[in-house]
Amino acid sequence: SFERVEKLFRDSVSELRDAPVLPGSRHCLRPPRIQPDDWECPNRQCGNLCFARRKQCPLCGTDKPKDEGPSVPKTSSNVPDAYADGEITRPPKHTMEIVSTAERLGAPRLGECQVVWLVPMDQRGYVIGRQGSTIGRIKEQSQAEVILTQAPETRLVGGVEFCLIFIRGPPEHTMVAVAMISQIVRGFLARDGFEQLLDAVEASISEAHTWRRSLTDIA
Repeated sequence: SFERVEKLFRDSVSELRDAPVLPGSRHCLRPPRIQPDDWECPNRQCGNLCFARRKQCPLCGTDKPKDEGPSVPKTSSNVPDAYADGEITRPPKHTMEIVSTAERLGAPRLGECQVVWLVPMDQRGYVIGRQGSTIGRIKEQSQAEVILTQAPETRLVGGVEFCLIFIRGPPEHTMVAVAMISQIVRGFLARDGFEQLLDAVEASISEAHTWRRSLTDIA
């Protein structure tokens, strides 16, 4: 009936009028792949999705929010997470997925390797250095690719929060980068990519209580 159509039309107009984003906002233009530490520009006229390393939105210059803790961007709505309403918010027109750093990097190139080094979050800044000086020196001297994660892409080990440092390149370059990082902060090797080797070593160590095994057997 006309009354029903009129009500639907009025509700639609009201939703648009009270929408948390303004015309021209990029909230509807989300990329199909989103990183866990990306952040939303709080400017309602902008709404750009920004890389974690950026301190300001590259489109409108709005500062990165400081009063909110890190959270993974949602992929179920086309409005800012803070304003999303499950009852009226329309879903995005395309499928989006959260992509971790490991997934984004993919497998190492032929002839290269990857090491994941865990560093306590409270020491992450020491690896970066003032204005990126330390991480820049590590990359330059080792010639390895070094990528640090930050919250919320962290790992909890023994009740301690660690960031992940992905170190990639030829084995000799990777070894140099690991040595430099381990001299700056305490940390340890993650199991990523070494699961079978570490499981074999742990099994060999546990069996050593019953009989002796040579290093050749363990290898």
